[in-house]
Amino acid sequence: MNSSLVVGEFDVSGLTIDPRTGKVGGNWIEVIQGASKSLDHQTVAELCRCCGTELLRSGSKWSVWFCKECKSRVDSLNRSAGACVVPIGRHTLMHGVGVRGGDALRDPALVTAFLAAANDVVRKQNRVSEWAAEIVTRNCVSCALTGDEPIPMSTYLEAVAFQSRKAAFDAMCEWWKISGRADATKPSAESGASRIPNGSPDGTPTVPVRARPPLSPSGVIHSIRARARRSSAENRSRPVSLSDFLGECVTWVFIILNIPAMIVYFPIWWLIQKASVSLRRNR
Repeated sequence: MNSSLVVGEFDVSGLTIDPRTGKVGGNWIEVIQGASKSLDHQTVAELCRCCGTELLRSGSKWSVWFCKECKSRVDSLNRSAGACVVPIGRHTLMHGVGVRGGDALRDPALVTAFLAAANDVVRKQNRVSEWAAEIVTRNCVSCALTGDEPIPMSTYLEAVAFQSRKAAFDAMCEWWKISGRADATKPSAESGASRIPNGSPDGTPTVPVRARPPLSPSGVIHSIRARARRSSAENRSRPVSLSDFLGECVTWVFIILNIPAMIVYFPIWWLIQKASVSLRRNR
């Protein structure tokens, strides 16, 4: 009889690997009744998105995508580049990209700059997801886990337990470099010019453009503000159309009308969440 594979409050013995695509499928069940109610999303466990050899707890918007060993290497890479080159999770704040509500109200151009920075993070997150499937497929090939049938997660983990995580990180950087070159040849949707991902001609994350200290969250906010100032200067040089003016009016009316609702309902939501957590602990 196969032993159960438990991650956190969930039995994930039913998860499987598709050796052709590297995708995780199957199902999971609660070990603790009601545990799924605290999930931000329905992915309760996922493989490290660098090496693909360790099953990690997930389900939160703050969940980290990498095992301890791989995360150390990714953090070092991002520090040496002085920016988020390889995202470590879903939320933009995990990468120092955010804007305070009060600042956004005082200067709407900050919102535009924030969206540009957030879109850049999302683009890189998509590439991390692509590599996550790629490394699982490579692991299946190297461990002779081939065929059309899904592979039980426990069988896969046992087979890949001794795969080199350092080699997987190096392979990810090399793959990122090659795929970055392909991206650089694609026309930008905004300007029609060639994109230069990650600040380098080929998109490689292994060699930073220049050494500089890592950006703290406050440093990223300063960077967003600088970008916003440039955007404001460009906007002032253009004539304001009627549609732009009406759009600004609608945006501000929407924000002003929703401020009282946010002030009233957020404390109520927070108290309900606290009460829910206390009830689950007391069971």
